[in-house]
Amino acid sequence: VGLAPQSVDAAFFDLPQPWDAVPRAAAYLRPGGRLATFSPCIEQIARTLQVLPGLGFTRPEVIEVLVRTHEVREAAQSDAISEAVQLAEREGR
Repeated sequence: VGLAPQSVDAAFFDLPQPWDAVPRAAAYLRPGGRLATFSPCIEQIARTLQVLPGLGFTRPEVIEVLVRTHEVREAAQSDAISEAVQLAEREGR
């Protein structure tokens, strides 16, 4: 069956070359639909921005997502896991 043109509210891309996929996705987005691309390099962003106006996209916006570090610490193992580890060590695994 597939998708009907202008039947999709939003598309999300995490691709190395999103500018190549934008023209195909544009046909399926509803008027006012949203397109989000995740690109780690400014060159990818710039190239994607170049194709948007010709496909009817207006008001492009670039947002930088910053890394948030989390505290990671070792949790206590349950007794069953501890016993399985000890058994494996005794058996030389």
